[in-house]
Formats: sequence, C-alpha cells, structure tokens
Amino acid sequence: MSASGEVDLDTSPELLAAFAHDSNGHRALICDITNITFVDSTGVRALLNLRTHEPKRFALTGSSAAVDRVLDLCC
Repeated sequence: MSASGEVDLDTSPELLAAFAHDSNGHRALICDITNITFVDSTGVRALLNLRTHEPKRFALTGSSAAVDRVLDLCC
C-alpha cells in the first residue's frame, strides 16, 4: 500500500482503516512512504500502532524527507 500527501490528525484514521481492510490473508503489510509530504504526531502514532499490532508483517519502504525528519527527532 502506498501513502501519499499528509498523514495527520485528519488522515491517520484513513491509513489505519485501509490497512485493517486490506490486511486479511496477506503475509506482509508494507507501507510505501515515498510520497508522504507531511507527518505529524498522530501520523507517527498510526505507523507505530500498525507496527505494534503487526510486528511480524508490517514494514515501511521507500524514503520521505518529511517522515525521516520526524522519526529522527522522536525515535
């Protein structure tokens, strides 16, 4: 699955819902972050939530300056 644009208070629930809807029956849940242009604390929390609930299946791929910057600051 590919996320794009802003991942924030308004869009984080959509990201979580998309993964919940599409996760059944898949061995891996991969989120391509290449096209994310902004992420706030709720977006980071959504990604951490996915990682916490699916530690063996969830992974991030790609690179986003916006996500990298926030993760560098908080993790």
